[in-house]
Amino acid sequence: GEHLGTLWHGPPGNGKTSLVRRLPRESEGVTRLWVDPSAMNPSNLEDTLALVARVLRSLPDDGAALVVFEDIDLLSGTRESSPIRSWLSALDGVEQYGCRVAFLGLTNLAPRDFDPAVVRPARLGDLVVEFGPPDRERRRLILGDHLGERLDEAALEDLADRSHGMSGAEVELLCRRARWTEREGGGVLEG
Repeated sequence: GEHLGTLWHGPPGNGKTSLVRRLPRESEGVTRLWVDPSAMNPSNLEDTLALVARVLRSLPDDGAALVVFEDIDLLSGTRESSPIRSWLSALDGVEQYGCRVAFLGLTNLAPRDFDPAVVRPARLGDLVVEFGPPDRERRRLILGDHLGERLDEAALEDLADRSHGMSGAEVELLCRRARWTEREGGGVLEG
């Protein structure tokens, strides 16, 4: 079957995992599998890859799957190490399945920090997307989503300027703290 390998990378807190989690679990016949290397030891990885292979084999030829590897950097290393060798073999063996498969690796590392065998085309290098900190307009949108009903436009614009350099998660934390302060009787981000 056809396959596509994609790598989403960037600093923590900028939406990689959140975006994937917001995708529907089952959408238009797409089966989603989630592999989290941080939750397993190397022997579990081989078992997990075998399970992924069984699921892919069970899909009809016109089926499709999205296989998400969170914290893919935990599988980085040299090609001689057992986990990465097993993982690369799983990627290379995908043609044997009749279904279409997209592999998505999520990482905080830059592609240059991986063994080139991992990020080459036909593995995770078909599409590489960087998730950086939000620009001013994106910070303004996050603030508006969380505090728009509490603050006027000028205050939202000011907060968008003052939150320069923050990750999306840090801007959301700022909003949660503002709502908490307001509930405790203080003003929203006074001063």
